[in-house]
Amino acid sequence: MSVLQNAPLIEGIYAGVSERVGAYLVRYPGVLALLPDVARQVEAYFHADPRRRLGLEVLDDPDMDQAELFVIVQSSLAADQAESCLDRLLEDWFVDQAVVRAGRLAMVVEPLTADG
Repeated sequence: MSVLQNAPLIEGIYAGVSERVGAYLVRYPGVLALLPDVARQVEAYFHADPRRRLGLEVLDDPDMDQAELFVIVQSSLAADQAESCLDRLLEDWFVDQAVVRAGRLAMVVEPLTADG
């Protein structure tokens, strides 16, 4: 049974939700609550890329002695265009979210591979 049994929407939006990600979301429900909004914002800012995909990964920050959840936007846009979309999203909306300011959630963009 999934750790996210009460949040099937998240598993439908984000690819490959691992047990570690699920445990992180249970520990930080504010992050879990924000993820549908993050997906809507990504859709708005990356609308030129119908092939985009979203993933989640927990990464440890040894300098801060804490883990952080990363939303990974896999995009088929040219690297500079994808970075521009991400920059606008971060500046316009993302950085104002409380869980982001608390160091619990971050976002990156990666190229969408040909086999993805």
